[in-house]
Amino acid sequence: MSKLTDISDRNRRIRDRSYDRLGEFGKEEILRIHRKCSKAGRTWTDKIRDEGFIDFLMYEFERRVERRDDVFSIAAFVMHYVIDKHPFWRKPQICFRAL
Repeated sequence: MSKLTDISDRNRRIRDRSYDRLGEFGKEEILRIHRKCSKAGRTWTDKIRDEGFIDFLMYEFERRVERRDDVFSIAAFVMHYVIDKHPFWRKPQICFRAL
């Protein structure tokens, strides 16, 4: 085997392990991160406004992992949807200021 083939095989194994680890990421992880951010940001609640959205997000996330989409595009998708749709409660005055 050539060095190039060894490197290619090694990279493939690393990539496969990365996708396996992504498969371990679930809804509870998103909620754990949200609770941690809520506590750090001193928000008024750590409740979920739209739990169905999080279920949809996890469905899409799992589909992209199964298809082996690019890891960076999966992360960008999750970040974009969480920020854009924000399924968590916000302080009412923040919402009114945006109007």
